[in-house]
Amino acid sequence: MRSLMKWCGRILLAVVFGTGTAAAILWYGSIPSLEGERTLPGLSAPVAIDTAETGIATIRATNLTDAYRALGYLHARDRLFQMEMTRRIGTGRLSELIGDRGLGIDRYMRALGIGKRALADEAALPKEAHAEFQAYADGVNHWLETRESYLPLPFQLIWHEPEPWRIADSLIWGKLMAFQLSGDYRSERLRAELLSRLSPERLDQLLPPHDAPGPATLAPQAEAAAKAMIPVPSPLKKREASNAWVIRGGLTDTGAPILANDPHLGLELPGTWYPIRIETPNLTLTGVGAAGVPMLVLGHNGHIAWGMTTTYADTMDLVAIEEDPTDPDRYLTARGAQHFTIREEVISRSGGEPETITVRETVFGPILPSRDPGSPLMALQWTGFDSSDQTPLALRALNRAQDWDDFLRALQSFGAPIQNLFYADRDGNVGVAVPGLLPIRAPGHSGGLPLISTDPKAAWRGILRRSPTHALLNPEAGRIYNANNRVVPPDRPPAVAQRFQPPERALRLRDALFPTPPRDIAGQTDLQTDTLSYAAKRLVPVFLAGLEESAETTQARQIFTDWDFRMNPDSAAPALYAAWHNAVFNALVRDDIGDQATGGIPIDPSFLENALTGEGEWCDNKGTDRRESCAEILGSSLRSALDLLTERLGDDPQDWRWSKLHRAPMRHRIMGAIPLLGDLTARPVTTPGGDHTLNRGQMSGLGSDDPFAHVHGAGLRAVYDLSNLDNSVFAIAGGISGNPASPFYGNLVDDWADGRYFRIPGRGEDRKKSVAHLSLLPSP
Repeated sequence: MRSLMKWCGRILLAVVFGTGTAAAILWYGSIPSLEGERTLPGLSAPVAIDTAETGIATIRATNLTDAYRALGYLHARDRLFQMEMTRRIGTGRLSELIGDRGLGIDRYMRALGIGKRALADEAALPKEAHAEFQAYADGVNHWLETRESYLPLPFQLIWHEPEPWRIADSLIWGKLMAFQLSGDYRSERLRAELLSRLSPERLDQLLPPHDAPGPATLAPQAEAAAKAMIPVPSPLKKREASNAWVIRGGLTDTGAPILANDPHLGLELPGTWYPIRIETPNLTLTGVGAAGVPMLVLGHNGHIAWGMTTTYADTMDLVAIEEDPTDPDRYLTARGAQHFTIREEVISRSGGEPETITVRETVFGPILPSRDPGSPLMALQWTGFDSSDQTPLALRALNRAQDWDDFLRALQSFGAPIQNLFYADRDGNVGVAVPGLLPIRAPGHSGGLPLISTDPKAAWRGILRRSPTHALLNPEAGRIYNANNRVVPPDRPPAVAQRFQPPERALRLRDALFPTPPRDIAGQTDLQTDTLSYAAKRLVPVFLAGLEESAETTQARQIFTDWDFRMNPDSAAPALYAAWHNAVFNALVRDDIGDQATGGIPIDPSFLENALTGEGEWCDNKGTDRRESCAEILGSSLRSALDLLTERLGDDPQDWRWSKLHRAPMRHRIMGAIPLLGDLTARPVTTPGGDHTLNRGQMSGLGSDDPFAHVHGAGLRAVYDLSNLDNSVFAIAGGISGNPASPFYGNLVDDWADGRYFRIPGRGEDRKKSVAHLSLLPSP
């Protein structure tokens, strides 16, 4: 018996050792070489690639087409799995890799038709642009064909060999990003659901409009269709925000403009942005693009610098479709019955049989998936479906723009999403423009709620294709800023949006820039990492003033004593403020809309302040026979907050720290969900800030298992010095590589969290400082 056990032990040890050895070979064998010489067919001349200690590459090429071919090679080497997931999400082919878990996303994406629309955009590309996109795709495919390393671990886990890259695959990234940043229909659905529980007046108190709200009436059919819609798949969820400002040269130490930009997106690894520098004899491009895309999205080209913030333009509408009772292939509109455009899509599944779905489109747009086959139908109108959307061509032209006029001409092709584009050039000019396609709605239709298809106001009157719709050059103040606040005055047509982000970030930015702005790069980076919460400054006095005296009140006052309202990691006050803030909101609204609904509602500080001072009778609990006061709400929510902090942080408030609650998980998109591998590939980090600080530490919020997790924020920070653009500085939440085995996977996260920046080496700097040099040679 002992002999048998001994042999079993040896066999088990051999299996474990063999498995571990194989895993180590796959893990370390997936790290590609960054140096040497490689042949890249299609090049017109050799291309040199130097890699800095950050992992960021500089491409030196004879022309942009060669540079894009080399960039495709690098993207495939560094971010192939991210590229693969992006195109499969966009084309609705995720189930081929992960089986039934991908079906919901695939059905949604097939309905939207992102993949077929990308193919149509590819066919419409001008010859020169097509050649550049093709060169990029050829670079990707050459790496796939000639790689000397194993594919990264995520590919090994699902036994997948990626297909060749296509031009349409590059166009999908922009379509997905535009959809995420144009999420008005999710707001429409939310308002429709809430309107079944709240009066129009109370709805506008909970979700304050910044312009006069439109009619808040909802047809029963539209309400039913909104309730039948399935939730938006996670990769498409809307969570957008950004900061940007530009200062003219007369207000800076160098006498040249400074432009600062930090777009806010979901935080995960490897991160959205891929920093790069491209040098050709005629152009230098430095900034960030996205894996799968040849052009820079944000950056500078040696002449101009540009950045973006989200405008919150309303470019989507939901339309509840009234089906023709006499013909299932038709639906009713104000102009009579129309035939659905119908196509069948086959979704292949790993480990299962293919699924055939029927996709229907209307004159309004595609029918969105619903919970049940017999549910009322809802169609989506979106300017991003319009064939005149040529945003990739706008980015291509923007990369080459030399001055303000070139900048405006480039933006004429910009369709979706509508953005605020900030501008500065070496000649001292500063400006902002708002490009993109705007719907022309019927009078009386605000776009705030779904309409039914037979309503004459449901169909758009057209699309405003004048882009940019608004532009401003060299304002007298010499400063332009935006933190997702209103950028276009309400009396200046065309109207762009009626709802914006809460104003606290914008107010903080305004006060920092006026009357005296920071004059150097360090001043801008300090502002980007600023943690002063104007929301806390506004709400904490309201919270404390409304309390009745108690032991908990005394404890709260002690914690908030001398707090400067900065959401810094080493302080207990931000932890109490965040916990109390959530508890107050939950206590105010849960009896009106239900516990489950509170997690999907953005919390506007103005709502909390107004509700606690008596507006709308929110403090009264509708589920009781007596009338509750706001003091009772504040007291009970304070007790809830203190109990939560005691449970999470211990009994002694002296040991409470914001750093123990507010952490960015920084998990890998796919491997983050796998036990053991999730922790192995995560790079969690403590971060400052909160929902309403310039250094935005957006939390997952109510309804989440970890409501204080930092899940959304400035994945990129950039400051451009127009006196010497090579002095520009950057920070990214991630690293160059998407391969967890690489030393450049998540290597820049700690610096990002701590507010440290890096430079991308400029033209003519000593190449000996590079950690690797790669030569790409034309075919013999």
